[in-house]
Amino acid sequence: MKDSSPVLSPKQRAAFAGCDLVAFDLDGTLLRSATYAVDAVLEGLHAVLLRYGHAEGAEPQGMPSREAVRERIGQPFHTFYAGLLPQALAEDAAVAEELHREIYARELVAIQSGRAELFDGAERTLAALSEAGYALALISNASTSYFEAVIEAHRLRRFFRYCECLGTARQRPKAAMLSTALEQLGARRAVMVGDKASDFEAALAHGFPSIAMRHGYGTTEERRHATLELTHLEQILELFPERGTCR
Repeated sequence: MKDSSPVLSPKQRAAFAGCDLVAFDLDGTLLRSATYAVDAVLEGLHAVLLRYGHAEGAEPQGMPSREAVRERIGQPFHTFYAGLLPQALAEDAAVAEELHREIYARELVAIQSGRAELFDGAERTLAALSEAGYALALISNASTSYFEAVIEAHRLRRFFRYCECLGTARQRPKAAMLSTALEQLGARRAVMVGDKASDFEAALAHGFPSIAMRHGYGTTEERRHATLELTHLEQILELFPERGTCR
């Protein structure tokens, strides 16, 4: 454990009591995707904008900054792609899909070459929770192709009994994915571990607690909506020492 154990208030302790399902977001929570995703997005967007004539010389107009792209990571994938394009192109679903293909092709190269790394302690945390008897779910706003590529690259199904993303969930929000996870896994109470507002809103919709990972892409304001903020994934284990009991 890199940091000291989290200090919980009585209210926080009560919120985590009785949890038997731990649900994780992917990008920015378990996966250090900014190391390759920002480059993939900018390169893919550059290619599409040039193709459609949105350029002055060799450089397209309207290219976002690296920080602007990073802040968008974690949005529902259809919103993410449409938000990158000029309005005239964003309204064309075929262009948005073309952008998706351009970006995903570059992401896949990064994933398959080993550049898509998990955050420190991710595998140890997942293994420990699984061995302790907790049900684990992975839910994400990613597209199906990207989601499955990451799962395969890191063999994440050895930990997760339930995996769903926005693509496989037919555009359902994370709160709905969490509902399905609870039902299919026979769980009573979950905690959502994430980094963006959509993660904490999913937990809040059920009256469940949430954990914000500071290493992710969420802002300070977004993290305020979580029950607890942590710096390292392995700190989660201090909250779940044994099956069915949250300290």
